[in-house]
Amino acid sequence: MNIIGLGKAGCKIAELFKEYPQYTVFKIDSDEKLKRKKNCFFIPQQGSAELYDANPIDLSRLKKNLDEEEVYFIVCGSGKISACTLWILREIKDKKINIVYIKPDLEAIDNKSKLRNRAHFYILQEYVRSGVFNKMYIFDNNNMPDIIGKTSILNYYLRINSFVATTIHWLNIYMNSDAVFDTYREGYITSRICSFGIVHLEEEKCIDTFSLKKCNQIKYFFGVNRIIIEGDEELLEKLNRVVADNEKDISISYGVYPTDLEIGFSFALKSSSDIQQQE
Repeated sequence: MNIIGLGKAGCKIAELFKEYPQYTVFKIDSDEKLKRKKNCFFIPQQGSAELYDANPIDLSRLKKNLDEEEVYFIVCGSGKISACTLWILREIKDKKINIVYIKPDLEAIDNKSKLRNRAHFYILQEYVRSGVFNKMYIFDNNNMPDIIGKTSILNYYLRINSFVATTIHWLNIYMNSDAVFDTYREGYITSRICSFGIVHLEEEKCIDTFSLKKCNQIKYFFGVNRIIIEGDEELLEKLNRVVADNEKDISISYGVYPTDLEIGFSFALKSSSDIQQQE
């Protein structure tokens, strides 16, 4: 499976996938350290987003080295270099493309960055909803403190990046594994705009990576210790309480996956057919 990171944030998250042998990682940025490095592509630094958009580089080596059909493309839409997104994706349009979108803290960026984020946030959603791209997974940096907890300034973005990479990795694990118990149903083909809700089973609560509006489908993936699956006679009731805390008109289903971890990684994949508005 292919991971492509664009820009400083995208590349840092992509780098974390090298820990797992399932992925081939590519990085694209204006950092000169990327020159002549394997699977790295240097884009000359430009003075504006418009110039990044107008000066594409040769990506024939990238297309040649993509190893499978599916791609996860990681980008934060507020940076100037994010203007390269569409011409990069046009080059690999024959692949099954998933967008991992890092929505910045809008209070921490200037007005030009806000405008770039607004444009990319909407444009990419339109392409996803129309079926040009497969899915768009949104992570809002405003929601991250509630998820990663207290940490030092030095570790703050490292924790966020690690969380994003871990979530996408576990999604792929569960999507390619058999659940020991599930209530899954056929998904809505138009529900392509997505967020995650991180589930704390013991507390029976869920914290969202993005406040998805008009959600019409939720799929829960419960990672549960094997011994608990075998012996906990109240587990099913607990899972049903977690999934029951939702609106009635949402399609809700779940699966249980055995793990050797003491506390497994559990989350809800929330989907919508509607374009999400900028707050």
